Amino acid sequence: MKFGKGVFISGVSAVLALSLCFTAFGEVNTEKNNEMYMRYITKEDTELFSLPDDEVKFDEDKFFAALNSQNDYEVYIAINRLIECYNDNEFKTKALKAIEPFKADRREKIAKAADFVCDILSDEFKSEYVYILNDGSVFFNTFCDYSDYGGYNKIWQIKDGKLKEYMALSGPMIYISDFYLSPDKERLAVKTCSGRSEFLFIISPLEGKLSCEIISSAKNKIAFENGYSTDVRIDGENYCSADEVKWTNDEILEFNGSFTYNDVGKTVNYKVQYDFSNGNITVNKA
Repeated sequence: MKFGKGVFISGVSAVLALSLCFTAFGEVNTEKNNEMYMRYITKEDTELFSLPDDEVKFDEDKFFAALNSQNDYEVYIAINRLIECYNDNEFKTKALKAIEPFKADRREKIAKAADFVCDILSDEFKSEYVYILNDGSVFFNTFCDYSDYGGYNKIWQIKDGKLKEYMALSGPMIYISDFYLSPDKERLAVKTCSGRSEFLFIISPLEGKLSCEIISSAKNKIAFENGYSTDVRIDGENYCSADEVKWTNDEILEFNGSFTYNDVGKTVNYKVQYDFSNGNITVNKA
């Protein structure tokens, strides 16, 4: 089973909260092939190890200072967090000027992060990690592909010139591995993963709608049609995956799924189609 790069909504939306214990930064701060390697970034890590109260506002000075750190990981985190200066023109300009030199940095992960953040702060929106809907609103996540499994599990939106947190994921949706923009650019499919399971859902900001989690729903449908037993796990894992995800038209998302049953003792492969217009799921044995 192949799992991709690395729902449930909070912030302006709602949250499906599932609690998991994650790795500490000490495990994150390692190297792989002489390059920065991070398996998982915690919320504490993104705050440079001092987690503020929920009421405390974004502290841009802390992250500007961290750009001068001798710690590569602090520099990387600071670059990604300074994207949040977007709504203040003075700090936005300051952040762009401060981060620009890092685009030529010898450390590949830092250079790529700088290139992405500068793309956002300069309003170019040409990065491969940026998705633009037909109303002009822009969607992305930060810490793009920081892990082998994907990027940070928070989705941002820029609309009418303002940046806001659109959706924060939780539970086993630790990483965002891919986005898939519908042909009419009205919907965005989001694939997430935990490293053991994959999850897939669709957001339609223009309609204010959110789909079910499609992979687990397809797993339940297959179980019902074939008499397989399926358990609801307390950790939210489904031990399933989705490959070759694509839109076949403006409403229908299709993928090849690998589904496990009997406590992962049985694996079956199905082609799945999800119709966003009515929520119907069609499964056919691959």
